[in-house]
Amino acid sequence: MISPARYLLVLLATAGLFGAAPLRAESSKFRYEAIAKAKVGAWAEYRVAWKGRAETGIQRYVLVERSAKRLVLEIDVQMAIGPSVIHLEYAHEKPAAWRLTSGKIRMANGRSMPLPDSGQDDYALIKAGLGLGERIGEESVETVRGALRCEHWRRSVVSGTASVLTDFWTHDAVAPVGLVRSAVEKSGMEVTLLSSGIRARPPR
Repeated sequence: MISPARYLLVLLATAGLFGAAPLRAESSKFRYEAIAKAKVGAWAEYRVAWKGRAETGIQRYVLVERSAKRLVLEIDVQMAIGPSVIHLEYAHEKPAAWRLTSGKIRMANGRSMPLPDSGQDDYALIKAGLGLGERIGEESVETVRGALRCEHWRRSVVSGTASVLTDFWTHDAVAPVGLVRSAVEKSGMEVTLLSSGIRARPPR
């Protein structure tokens, strides 16, 4: 049986939390503009794969709640070691931002634990006009919706003594958080949009 520590490490890596500090200026993991357009109940499902490995996983982002003062997002992570849910709650900040107030992880064994500090830092702020890193430009990305003209971002973080590059492709019409694709240089992990819709939860 996998240990809780190992389980958490794999989960956070799959969800894009690398326990690392950004090298560049302020950035976000989610697009404010996409969340503002999305309807409550909007979800998007992604395939998670690693180059050279047969193992794959699924991520589902869900907009659970949004009001004038409160935002709730969940990331359902389905992996071979078991399912988990990352629950994120935000409070509104004027003029146009959301600040993380609470984060927790519900693991496959049913136990819940607070989101580690590194995760809270990574998801701390969703702000209008704030990108996912350095803007590289615009590129056409093939998706289940056809070709989308996406914004390409590159984020560099420190992991131990090395820097790790992650590339993101976003489109604000892709609810709920704008993510179309991401790729992590060091681990070869790629996250690719599979489907999206509007309901309380996507089909299992």
